[in-house]
Amino acid sequence: MDLLSLINDLLDLAKIEAGAAMALNIVPARLEELREDFERAFRQVAQDKGLQFAITLDPSLPAAIRTDMTRLKQVLKNLLANAFKFTRQGRVSLDIILIGAAAGIMVGILSISGLAFSMTVQLLTLAGGNVFLLLLLIAVLAFVLGIGLPTVSVYILTATLLAPALVKLGVTPMAAHMFVMYNGILSMITPPVAFAAYAAANIARTDGWTTGWIACVVGWSTFILPFLFVLTPSLLMDGTWIEIVLNFSRVLFGIWLGTMAAVGFALAPLGRGGRVLYAIVSLAVVLPPETFEGAIFVNAVGITAAIALLVFDWMRRKQGKTAEVVATPY
Repeated sequence: MDLLSLINDLLDLAKIEAGAAMALNIVPARLEELREDFERAFRQVAQDKGLQFAITLDPSLPAAIRTDMTRLKQVLKNLLANAFKFTRQGRVSLDIILIGAAAGIMVGILSISGLAFSMTVQLLTLAGGNVFLLLLLIAVLAFVLGIGLPTVSVYILTATLLAPALVKLGVTPMAAHMFVMYNGILSMITPPVAFAAYAAANIARTDGWTTGWIACVVGWSTFILPFLFVLTPSLLMDGTWIEIVLNFSRVLFGIWLGTMAAVGFALAPLGRGGRVLYAIVSLAVVLPPETFEGAIFVNAVGITAAIALLVFDWMRRKQGKTAEVVATPY
């Protein structure tokens, strides 16, 4: 049966590549039976890997849905197989809730039509094996795909279309999914959409357009964090405890310095020159050591310069020699 299923999957993929239409067999499917089938199919895999495994159904779901049972099982089987493949310890769980059921329609369409597969191939071809170029392409695409969509829909869309290309090029699955997720929701604070910024502007009774751009400046770290997740996996708890603590502290310190430059206030108000200095030092501190050979020395110089700047500003503040500068994030 497994060999037969594999042959059918290959035939389906061949049809997709050839642009042929695929016939759907829509029948009633009982969700409880589906849950029992997959628990039975993957229970032994979970025991062999020492993982907890459970499939839960939202009580608000109907007892049965009308769908192509074969295609649905293909999607769920691939989803769970990948989850077990990349999970070394902990728990694998599949929670089917009402919003998940609706979003599953989109995932099913992408899988059955072959759009998810072809998107991965096209992105890898355009990038030509260059990780940095692929990251830039996917960052732009994730931003565009996420415009105007709620968070759950953004994640489902970008994780289905874009994340597989990063995984294929060697990026860890967690970093790939965090990368597309972060870039997909950036439209929340970026004009002209900026739903979150416009909501805040309405509460504060101020101009929405200006609030959106100020949100971009104050939230500058959100634009670089996705790249840091990919280039420094220890930020996602993937590494030794020493690496995790050191890199987390370094990036947190760098973001703090950059935010000082954005708002124009450190230990004392900053003029334009001071803000530029803090911005440059911040970028030197957050630069991933894995970017190029010798990048760690750039980190060391940045941290040293940052400490010197902070001491200088502390002395200025103590001696009362701070300039009359208004701190504004623009």
